[in-house]
Amino acid sequence: GVVSTTAVLTAAGVGDAEATALSAAMHWATKDGCGMIGGLLFSYYSSPYFDSHVKEFRLFADIMIDTGLTLDMIAPYVPRRYLIFTSIVSTLCRTLCGITAGATKGSISQHFAKHNMADLNAKEGTQETLVSLIGMIFGIFIAKMIQSMEEQCKILQGSSVYSYSAIVATWYIYIVLTATHLWANYVGVKAVRLRSLNRQRAEVVLCDVIRKGIELVKEDVHKIKSDTIAMKMKLVAYSAEVAIPSPSECNESLWDSFQKIVFKGRVDLGAKLSDCFSHITRDEIISIVGHSFRNEKYLIVINKSDTSTPPKINVVLRLGASEEDQLKAFIHAMILQDCCMNERMLSSKKSQMQLIARSKNCVDLLFSTNTITLALLAEKGWEKKLLLGFKQRRATWNDIKIERQSSKS
Repeated sequence: GVVSTTAVLTAAGVGDAEATALSAAMHWATKDGCGMIGGLLFSYYSSPYFDSHVKEFRLFADIMIDTGLTLDMIAPYVPRRYLIFTSIVSTLCRTLCGITAGATKGSISQHFAKHNMADLNAKEGTQETLVSLIGMIFGIFIAKMIQSMEEQCKILQGSSVYSYSAIVATWYIYIVLTATHLWANYVGVKAVRLRSLNRQRAEVVLCDVIRKGIELVKEDVHKIKSDTIAMKMKLVAYSAEVAIPSPSECNESLWDSFQKIVFKGRVDLGAKLSDCFSHITRDEIISIVGHSFRNEKYLIVINKSDTSTPPKINVVLRLGASEEDQLKAFIHAMILQDCCMNERMLSSKKSQMQLIARSKNCVDLLFSTNTITLALLAEKGWEKKLLLGFKQRRATWNDIKIERQSSKS
């Protein structure tokens, strides 16, 4: 921080006889203003993901602050006419760091607190102050050392040219410290085992249940005898119970999780009714709403406009849907996502409707036999409050009649 601040002040004109106080003030005000505007836009679009992607945004904050510091370091080497743009991007990175770090701090503190939140916050603040103080002292020592190297080289060379040795030393120290900072934070974030189920952790935890559901869909449960179903479901229940990992055993991929934030993929959790029914006929709507999902708090529609585009799985939650309903809808969507990779199952509209009905029967079997329930997840240590990525949008339907309750629907 001290080394990068020195570089920023140098770029702003400190020590330059031609620089004016007004130009420096305008430079500072412009970059701060742009940083505020960028922070507002970032908060507007990213705030729905802060609760469900705590670890990802905590690591994102560290990357942003290091990116901002790196831009500050290269500021003295940037031409004066481009300096303002470098400063704006650097300030924006710092702003994003502050927003994401502040938003995720509460969730991480709550995870570690055991009825001692105030005590934990006090100790965390003290620890942060101590580490910052040590870093500041170390930074001042490094800055003084580099300045001494530059002054000695000026005397020896008899010119104002900066010594390459001083520049190399500056960047070597900075790169080592930055790499250490990123590595330490990545290891720390990976070591945290949150008890909340977001989409990425849910896919890891429920992978065995989803796999069993896919097997049942491909075997077509309509053609399996009832006694065979009962025996199979007992085996599924046993294997699923032992295969569901606890929070301490779940090690999700942060990169895959971050990709799902940026790239939505083929599953839309919390879609609009208009998106679901824009490509299907009235008879298909009657079949889905009036038959397949009549007694459910959710419905799923496969939209495949043509053969060149992959199918889109739209999931709509009904008004009053519980956490158990969200879990059921999520598992159903994940099963369909895998089945939709088989083009034979999507050869026609009729086959798509049959796939939805068949997968719905399989999901009903999984839940009716207690293969997977919210209570089973709670026994493993997971929170009952799910953060699977469903939007706040809800809709309502009654048999065949469909009306939207939310303006966003």
